[in-house]
Amino acid sequence: VKNFIGSIDATRRAFLETLRRYGIERVEPLGEPFDPNRHEAIGHAPSATVPPEHVAQVLQAGYMEGERLLRPARVLISGG
Repeated sequence: VKNFIGSIDATRRAFLETLRRYGIERVEPLGEPFDPNRHEAIGHAPSATVPPEHVAQVLQAGYMEGERLLRPARVLISGG
């Protein structure tokens, strides 16, 4: 089982490195202010540690190519 998990992890790292070589970056905006141009709000989540209207949880990472958004990050927004 350890070999299998290690192989999957190595494949994932290689895939993300290939994307980076082509200028595509993974976006994980945890704790950032909510920006509807870069984030897709799925819902709200109460949080004592994250300020209101900031990203409390990233459900699916987003991707950008330079300044161009390829896929918005799907997030939960803090309700405070």
